[in-house]
Amino acid sequence: SLYKTWLRRSTDYVGNLIGHEGAGSLLSELKKRAWANDITAGVSSDGYNTNTCTYNFDIEVVLTDTGLASHEQVIDLIFGYIALLRGAGPQEDFYNEEAATRVMEFRHLEQEDSFSYAEQLSQNMLWPGMTPEHVVYPHLWMEFHPEEITRVTSQLVPRGMVVLLSSPPVDGTILGIPLEKEEKWFKVKYATLALPEARLAALDAIGNAEAPGC
Repeated sequence: SLYKTWLRRSTDYVGNLIGHEGAGSLLSELKKRAWANDITAGVSSDGYNTNTCTYNFDIEVVLTDTGLASHEQVIDLIFGYIALLRGAGPQEDFYNEEAATRVMEFRHLEQEDSFSYAEQLSQNMLWPGMTPEHVVYPHLWMEFHPEEITRVTSQLVPRGMVVLLSSPPVDGTILGIPLEKEEKWFKVKYATLALPEARLAALDAIGNAEAPGC
C-alpha cells in the first residue's frame, strides 16, 4: 500500500513531473497551443484522497476557453506525456534535486501560528512509519524507489480516470451538454456521461505508445 510507504514520495515525484513548468513540460506544450494557464498534479493528504483504502491521483488543468473546447485533445496530451514518463523510467537525479529542495525549504520556513503548528504535528504523528524528521516537517523526501514509481505511473490509465469539467453554463449547458441533474444541497446543475468505448480505446493506444528512443 502507498499509504504505508508514503515516505518514499513516489506519487509526489510523478505529480511534480506532470506539473512541471519548464521547457519541454506538459504545461509548456499546453500553453503553446493556448489551451491552459496552469496545471497541478498529485495526491492530496486530506484523508479523503489519501487513506488505507485508496489513493486518488488528481491532475487539475486550468483551461482557457479554447482549451475547454479542445478538452479531449488536452486529455490526449496528458496520457501521451504519462507514456513518455513510463518510457523514460524513474530518474534518480530529478528525485534527488526535489529532495534537496525540500530540505532547503525546511531550513527557511517562516514561523507560523503555534496552535496551527501543534495541530499539524499531532496529525503527522498518525502516519505509518513516521520518523522524528517527518513529525517536524512532513514534506521531506526520504527514499528513491524506482519500482514503486513505476507502479504509480502504470496505474495512471484511461480506464481508471474520471474527467470533471467545470465552467459557467451557457443556457443550461456546457459544451452543448444539457445539465439535467441537480446537486441536493447546493442546487448546482450537472451532468454525467460515460466515455464511449471507441474513445477509451483511442486513449489506450496513446497511453501504451512507446516514447521515442525508449
